[in-house]
Amino acid sequence: MLALSLAACTSGSSATTPDVVTSDPQTSSTSTISSTSTTSPPQEAEDLLAFARGVLLVSAEGLEENEGVLYQLIDGNPEPITLTTASGGAVSMVFKLPVNTEFDWLGVAPVIDARSGAAFEGSVLVEGSIDGPGSGFVELVEVEVGSAADGSGAEPAGGVPVKWLRVTLTPEGSSDQGRGRIVFAELIGFGVEERGVETSTAFNGIWDLRLLGRPESAGERLELIQDGTLVTGCLDTLEIRATVNGAVALGIGREESSGREAAVVLVADEEGTISATVAFDNGRFETRLAHAPARETDRQCSLPESESAVCDTPLYVNFAYDSAEIRSESEAVLDDIYRILVQVGVESVTVRGHTSTEGTDEHNLVLSEERAQAVVSELIERGFPAEGISAVGLGESEPIVFPDDDEASRSINRRVELECG
Repeated sequence: MLALSLAACTSGSSATTPDVVTSDPQTSSTSTISSTSTTSPPQEAEDLLAFARGVLLVSAEGLEENEGVLYQLIDGNPEPITLTTASGGAVSMVFKLPVNTEFDWLGVAPVIDARSGAAFEGSVLVEGSIDGPGSGFVELVEVEVGSAADGSGAEPAGGVPVKWLRVTLTPEGSSDQGRGRIVFAELIGFGVEERGVETSTAFNGIWDLRLLGRPESAGERLELIQDGTLVTGCLDTLEIRATVNGAVALGIGREESSGREAAVVLVADEEGTISATVAFDNGRFETRLAHAPARETDRQCSLPESESAVCDTPLYVNFAYDSAEIRSESEAVLDDIYRILVQVGVESVTVRGHTSTEGTDEHNLVLSEERAQAVVSELIERGFPAEGISAVGLGESEPIVFPDDDEASRSINRRVELECG
């Protein structure tokens, strides 16, 4: 199911509908939805409309300032942002989903700007297309947001799968004269996805990674070597290790000499264009786009061998919502982990499971152990000796990024690590 949410940044909820809070999944974010709709949003479901799941911004119209801020609408963090419109009128954005998705529920909840008390008031029109980013759009739902205290929602008609979403925000009393200001928060999507996503092969090459909307600015040199679903490389002087599931590569970068770190989420489309969100030293994720050719630089790192990509480093295996069932796109990840363990000659392995911080400590501890054990079972099935492998769950006790208040951070924290002997 899909919900579109302007999540409130103050405590409390709508008077007529309680907040809906999802718990800790592997591949979805925690979402709070307040609504006065007569239809009910899902109590627990995966948030599919997130950059860390492969959703890309295709285009935006009506904005005066840099479009990089729009990725905060699909980062899983309900903190409000301010959009400055070019004419005071509507803002229209097109997002590309990684796979065809069928929507069951759309909703809008209010947002309050803590600085001014202002909230978005007007209409939110959501349209979908299966044809392309510029044609074939049909209306899914249009909701009116009347005040900071009101929200609404509805079930879209048709129930057809779509690949592109066009979201149009039209402020109340908008005009074509002068600049405008829209305070907005988060797009949240619940739905049914097509499965069987092929592993992207685009994470191989050398690029300049520059802030979105500032293509002439200085960037970081990104060099990647892809071996199946395992990626090693450099982001300037940081050594990167990442795991590819479908069109998304999740990983970390570390600089041994200084201890500098980065968390990296890379998304590739079918044409090989790479977008990224990067957080340095546990800071806020920022949106970047990879440009070729890469700039010349004297700052180099030692490219790690791909054989070293599975031991003592975060690995990303996707699981079904709030369970230890491994999703189909991660079968190739397990194949590559087993292949490298055999090549390197590892004889003993402890699989350590980690979760993000949604849900209770007790629930996450159990879930992390169940997921680690699922990986153990898969590696044994592929041929690793059962007497040489074990599982341990660490829950949310060792986050890489904290606080993990956006989906990119939560995705980085949900991982397994192999302690190799």
